[in-house]
Amino acid sequence: MVTVAALAWGVSGLVEHSGCPDGLNRCAAAPGSGTYFAATMISVFAVFGGFYPVVRTMDWRPTLGLPVGAVIGAGIALWHGQSLGFWILVVALLMVAAVTTIGVRALLTSFSDAHQAPDEPL
Repeated sequence: MVTVAALAWGVSGLVEHSGCPDGLNRCAAAPGSGTYFAATMISVFAVFGGFYPVVRTMDWRPTLGLPVGAVIGAGIALWHGQSLGFWILVVALLMVAAVTTIGVRALLTSFSDAHQAPDEPL
């Protein structure tokens, strides 16, 4: 949950400081946005670390922290600004969190159903 909120904070800071000079094909992190870039990179990897309990226990419920963090992150992003870039970030964040949680639940449910012992006839 905290890592998703940190990811949203980092990305919204990058959106806030984004912009490329005309004529450039690519852009680097804008001056003054190094903290946001670092938070984005660290939290991307930390979010995947949150899937360890899911894999270890085959229980999908730890992924419920993703939508909670996404809602908090959406609030953080909209607090930074309300331009089109921030709204795209909010929609993407909420969609990815919801799809990931539903997908992990469906995957683990189908996996556990496929590996159950068949009923023996009497």
